[in-house]
Amino acid sequence: MGKWGLTDPAALRQQCLDLNARGFRTFPVHVTSGTEKRPAVVGWSDSEVPYRRSEAGRFPFRWGMSLGLLVPPGEVVLDIDQKPGKKRHGYRDLRALERRLGPLPRTRAQVTGSGGQHRWFRVVGGLPAHLKPELIVPSGAKAAIDLVHRGHRYLCLYSQGWLDEPLTDLPESWHRPVTRA
Repeated sequence: MGKWGLTDPAALRQQCLDLNARGFRTFPVHVTSGTEKRPAVVGWSDSEVPYRRSEAGRFPFRWGMSLGLLVPPGEVVLDIDQKPGKKRHGYRDLRALERRLGPLPRTRAQVTGSGGQHRWFRVVGGLPAHLKPELIVPSGAKAAIDLVHRGHRYLCLYSQGWLDEPLTDLPESWHRPVTRA
């Protein structure tokens, strides 16, 4: 389907209303030069509850915006960056982590604007209180894979339909590497 950042403001507003009605806390995001993004509303992280239709209907939508989504409790998104010019090789780092921790199952996923990927997982038993903001590859270096979860950032939505894909569990072998000691 289409990219949200390239749709007209009325269509973007409707998508925001629809996703909030489905239980996702969704809000408009300014997309500036490059990959810089910032929420267009204050208080986006103050609650886990989706916005009411009357609230979301008043959000400021303009051309070139996208949608942000607060990842629900008990779920985590691996944000795999792929920016070789900036020495961010997320797929290479993911392969190294999978060799060490085991393969990740197929799950809800979307391709990002830079060619990376967001992979969304449920964490059985819930998430521990202290999650890392990023993963570490076996060599000890910071991976080009950030963790997006309730306590850390929001997820920018790049396309439609992927939220309808099945959500699978993050393998237990991956729980410890995403948790702060």
